[in-house]
Amino acid sequence: MNEEELENLCLDWFREGGWDVVYGPDIAPDGADPQRDDYAQVILKHDLEVAFTHINPQLPHECFEQVVSKLSQAESLDLITNNRAFHRLLLEGVPVEFKQDEEIHNDHAFLVDFEQLTNNRFVAINQFTVSGTKQPRRPDVICFRASEKIDYPNFVIGLIVTNHDSRSGFLSNRFSNSRMACLLRDTPAL
Repeated sequence: MNEEELENLCLDWFREGGWDVVYGPDIAPDGADPQRDDYAQVILKHDLEVAFTHINPQLPHECFEQVVSKLSQAESLDLITNNRAFHRLLLEGVPVEFKQDEEIHNDHAFLVDFEQLTNNRFVAINQFTVSGTKQPRRPDVICFRASEKIDYPNFVIGLIVTNHDSRSGFLSNRFSNSRMACLLRDTPAL
């Protein structure tokens, strides 16, 4: 089995599991339906905003920028530490602070609708190009969990499927610095 056959097999497996499949170049900054400002951006910000609003109607919109900031900053240089921290944010929500009626309130913005799982959409994207500190990289398949049934994938958690160790190492470091939880085949379970 060659790399293209493996990629197509994975995409078919995701389709059979009810996932939407999107071709990465179509949503690239210069694609037919751009959903990122540049190739370094790994958060699909518009879609995250739609999910934030849907899941967290009790929070003022000003909290959204806090969520983006926390998701965009790595806690550590260690991939495992970052994956665990991101996993906590998925389960417990992202801590936010806002002012209401002259009082400061602390709350959590949730990224996943655990109460109504059917409100979450899962999207597998193939050939999703990411620019890093070196040359651009393109994982064979990357998966996004989207909240709410919307037309675009919403970044929350990613899974890289690749059969090249050199790319896996690069992507581990790149997404670790972008606070994307990557579960690579050689990464221990969270």
